[in-house]
Amino acid sequence: MAINQRVFTGLIQDVGLLERVTTGSMSDFWVRTALAVERFGSGESIAVDGACLTVLDSSPTHFHVQAAPETLRRTTLGQIAPGSVPKLIPSRLPPTSSR
Repeated sequence: MAINQRVFTGLIQDVGLLERVTTGSMSDFWVRTALAVERFGSGESIAVDGACLTVLDSSPTHFHVQAAPETLRRTTLGQIAPGSVPKLIPSRLPPTSSR
């Protein structure tokens, strides 16, 4: 049985614009991007400045993700604010082999 596991290429696909941040027990980030966000489903993974986050919802031009306090401490996400331009790498399905 094949498992469709998504992977990160490591290639930056876009530089987004962080439009809104709310903090609490989890921090919420709303990012504007030129990527085809309408293809991002809830639960999709995207690397934001190198940190793998899960898309909670999206619109044609934005997506919303959350980060836990430990993620903020261990990455640069704890220092970004509205107006920041995070590097974005969406996850992809790996190419299939022709064996």
